[in-house]
Amino acid sequence: MYILTITKTPPKFLERFSSSPYSNHAGFAQLLTVFMHYSPIHLFFSVISVYNLLDMLMHTHHVNGMNLYDCTALFLTAGINASLASNLIKAFSRIPTASVGASGAICGLAGALCTLNPNLQLTFPIIDQLIPVQFSAGSFLQCATFVELLGVLFFRYRSSIDHAAHLGGFLYGM
Repeated sequence: MYILTITKTPPKFLERFSSSPYSNHAGFAQLLTVFMHYSPIHLFFSVISVYNLLDMLMHTHHVNGMNLYDCTALFLTAGINASLASNLIKAFSRIPTASVGASGAICGLAGALCTLNPNLQLTFPIIDQLIPVQFSAGSFLQCATFVELLGVLFFRYRSSIDHAAHLGGFLYGM
């Protein structure tokens, strides 16, 4: 696990595959940024999140669940939409930083899951062992969207978290 935390992505990859409104590769980077991560531990948590959300989307929907093709299309298009939202906010705010990661696409999956199953009971995986707290998917979506909106409005200059991408993903998933 220590190796996963100290290994970083080479700068050339970040330059080529990250999403920024000031990049020379803005077209493909909108999609490719979903597959690019800063470190292996970043990738690890993204993969775990995608796996769990896809499993829930395919098995808990009120009819028969979404199929893998629908989920893949949702993931990719939510990632593109999240990159677009991020780039719009960065261009509007004149923020020159680039973004990588699948968190916007993951938020799109979470938004779809919470919209399709608003009464689904959720918990936080490790925390629920210490503090057993359950909440509905609908209330989670409202809270998460509000927190990301606050992040876009008040913390976009100071945070390394791309709140605009998360908000764009949630809105697309709804």
